Amino acid sequence: MTIYSTVSLKEYTANYKEKGSDFMARKSRIPEYNKIPMRKKIGVDVGIYARLSVEDEGSAISESIENQISQAKTKIENDSALFHVHTYIDDGYTGLDFDRPGFEQMMLDAERGIIDCIIVKDISRIGRNYKSVGELLCRTLPSMQIRFICCHGCK
Repeated sequence: MTIYSTVSLKEYTANYKEKGSDFMARKSRIPEYNKIPMRKKIGVDVGIYARLSVEDEGSAISESIENQISQAKTKIENDSALFHVHTYIDDGYTGLDFDRPGFEQMMLDAERGIIDCIIVKDISRIGRNYKSVGELLCRTLPSMQIRFICCHGCK
């Protein structure tokens, strides 16, 4: 035989106030060791983009490409909120359109949230068609919440 006890509203309220707000709260069924801590995002994940339309003869990566990357890395080193994630290179591709493997991979990574910011040496490295570049900088990247930094003259 089971005996059920009844508690008056007055007793329940007094008990609730005494034990605190989690008196009736449901406890998590996930063991503590299975809980994965969330990474608090402190900085900005950066992708460096470098492009040169004519390849240098006899070298794996053009000197100009190396200089572009070096300037961008200097900018990242001088700003503690920036974290270098990936470098995207298009060596030997024209800037008249966006049909470049490095650029397409960078935009795909931006869509996936892998990078939050793009750094280039100067705006001409993104492209030479200023109408397309303007569309990218004023509409596409802001809609994706991607920052864009030109580091021309950065020290």
